[in-house]
Amino acid sequence: MNTAVANPAAKPKKLDTEHHDRRLARRLAEDAEFRAEYERQQRAIAAIDAIVNQLDALRIEHNFSKAQLARMIDKNPASVRRLLTAKSNPE
Repeated sequence: MNTAVANPAAKPKKLDTEHHDRRLARRLAEDAEFRAEYERQQRAIAAIDAIVNQLDALRIEHNFSKAQLARMIDKNPASVRRLLTAKSNPE
């Protein structure tokens, strides 16, 4: 029986995305339509990130917890917490 316990302080293993990065770079270089759509999506993501960051800054400025904000907008507190703490798209 293995009784080893994972070390919670250990850094998570970084994913190897080298293949994906090379494939994306090749498609961006070779396919103008793909590149245009990719850049459009990147702008949309940046705009949404800016809105979420501004919302979180206002929440902090007004001393509201994430749970309080969720109640104010009639949303699930877990959803609001994920939205405001995720480093990437939580959905």
